[in-house]
Amino acid sequence: MFNMQQKIGIILGSGNLPYKIVSCCKKTQKNFFLLAFYDQTPPDLVKDYPHEWVNLGEINKAFSILKAQNVTDVVFCGKINRPSFSSLKLDKRGASMMAKLALRGMGDDAVLKAIIQEIEKDGFRFLGVQEILKDLFVAEGLLTELAPSENDLNNIEKGRSVLNSLSKEYESKDWTKSNY
Repeated sequence: MFNMQQKIGIILGSGNLPYKIVSCCKKTQKNFFLLAFYDQTPPDLVKDYPHEWVNLGEINKAFSILKAQNVTDVVFCGKINRPSFSSLKLDKRGASMMAKLALRGMGDDAVLKAIIQEIEKDGFRFLGVQEILKDLFVAEGLLTELAPSENDLNNIEKGRSVLNSLSKEYESKDWTKSNY
């Protein structure tokens, strides 16, 4: 549950989702601050709201800005185009994170998990987009008049089992180029 003492730091990429998040926060009178990335976030998105710009890789600067703005919660939204390594403007903390990621493998999921860990380590609470845009996902439960039959439920369970097995296999696989 969100209260007015909380302040959301909205870390922006591009696309429609950032506009929806900002609009929702404004409409519901949530206290928010925008953190935009050079060459990623559309300037028109931030122009009317409190915001700062940082380069990808400036982790210390980004966290310092969020703390100075009394941000308590952080949400990511929008697309970030994968930069070339040489275009990153890494500060000391960003360089340290990149070194750790290089040892683990630098898939998008690993990068996001590492960034979320850093956010939480600094005392921010990480929010999912669905915690702000409540109607973004379909509600749980029966959405039609026709409920699934016993046979349908058995097939659904078999599908879940197969998907879980495949997911575990996928997660344990070494996805370096030599394995393609």
